[in-house]
Amino acid sequence: MSGFLALGAFLYFIVVLKLIIPELSNTDGLYLHHSFNALGSNFGEVIVNIFKHPIRALTLLFENHSGDSFFDGIKLETHIALLLAGGWALFFYPEYLVMILPILAQKMFNDLPIRWGISDHYSIEFAPILVIGLYTFLNKLKRRKVQVAIATLLLCAISSFKFMEKRTSEYYKKDNTRFYSSKHWKRSFDVGSVHEALQTIPDSLRVSAQSPLAPHLAFRDYIYHYPFKGDANCIALLTAEENKYPFTEAQYQDEIKKLLESEEWIIFTQNKALLILIKK
Repeated sequence: MSGFLALGAFLYFIVVLKLIIPELSNTDGLYLHHSFNALGSNFGEVIVNIFKHPIRALTLLFENHSGDSFFDGIKLETHIALLLAGGWALFFYPEYLVMILPILAQKMFNDLPIRWGISDHYSIEFAPILVIGLYTFLNKLKRRKVQVAIATLLLCAISSFKFMEKRTSEYYKKDNTRFYSSKHWKRSFDVGSVHEALQTIPDSLRVSAQSPLAPHLAFRDYIYHYPFKGDANCIALLTAEENKYPFTEAQYQDEIKKLLESEEWIIFTQNKALLILIKK
């Protein structure tokens, strides 16, 4: 029965990928989100190469294949987090381990390093399998069930606080997750003045906005995620202390300097926290 269910799930995956998503996405029947070029240029090649080159596929679960040492350790951190969250229990029940491997693979095989870690890309898919696997392990213990459960809970709690304090990713902004810190509830700039300035942007403008600003400008006809500009004729950037992803602090300041010196853009609004530019 499990074999038939697995086959049915695989066929459903193919139908959704090849027919349903392309039909709904208005992309002329193409699926535009293939991000696994380390194993092949399309999903067919990826699946074939996983079976044809299993050692290579296994290596990619742990290896930084971006070629940039800046992202070393991201995958290792994810594996450690999974183990500390109860993933160790899955080794006692291989059926759950098999369930979690495809989810792990779609993270680790990805071309974008930001998707490997626990900071910025989907990890919630792991949660139900980890919970079920850990519960199954605890439920089948014949002795010291409560003691093991408490020890596991403490391990999860301590490791969670540890990961909130420090991450491998240089882009991790700990004040976003450390709910027990006063900085989590406060901003280093006048939020009200930023909101007021954003509301002055004419509805007709096509805006390219930095990540923290984009949600507050979402209900517009055109909104882009800076540094992508596309056909934007307005740029909105926070100049106050903030996560500068995908730039380092120095790169971000250099980017602002270039924009201000450019003959293409002029200042629409500027204060201590915000810079809004529009095209001449």
